[in-house]
Order: sequence, then C-alpha cells, then structure tokens
Amino acid sequence: MFDNTPPLLVTDYLKSVEVPLLNGEKIVLDISRLTTIHSLRKSKKECVEKLTGREKDVLRGIVRGYTSPEISRLLTISTRTVESHRYNLMHKLGYTTRYELVQYAKENGYD
Repeated sequence: MFDNTPPLLVTDYLKSVEVPLLNGEKIVLDISRLTTIHSLRKSKKECVEKLTGREKDVLRGIVRGYTSPEISRLLTISTRTVESHRYNLMHKLGYTTRYELVQYAKENGYD
C-alpha cells in the first residue's frame, strides 16, 4: 500500500502504533510527528538543491561555531537576516534544533 504513496502522505495513514507490554497491557504511541520527520529527512537531497547561496553561507558559519552576530559581520548582513536564514534552513530541512542542523551540515560537507 505504501510503495506508490509519496513519503509525506504516509502520515495520513499511520498516526499511532499500539505496543503490547510484557504485563499484557498495551500502550498507544503517537508517531505522526516521527513519521513526518522521517519522511522529510528522506527527501533532504531535494531540499538541499533548493537552499540559496546565502543559506549555505549561513550554514557554514553555524557549523563553524559562529554566533548570529559574528555571521552577520562576516557576510555583511543584519543579524536578523542571519536568523531568518537559519529559520529557513531548519524549516526546509525539517529540523527543530541547532544541534540537528549542525550534525546534518557536518555529515554533508558544510564544515
């Protein structure tokens, strides 16, 4: 059923999982967010192609440990613009923390 379904539509079908416990009880885990994140990460290669040059520059600054004000001085843009680029990066790549963004950047040669 899922073979021909686009990855982001999987969450329409799979919202929770029932897990049996050793004592005979069952718990229901909400996995809708998990499957969405997994689906987004599967398509990251496509997302990276859509990153702007400036977003890539900001990503390099982030992975090198620079703060937003430091990146803004290096790129001669405002701190608010750096923060907007970081927000766009996280949104496009499906991450919610700076740590995840840095890990992704290191794994993909942005250091």
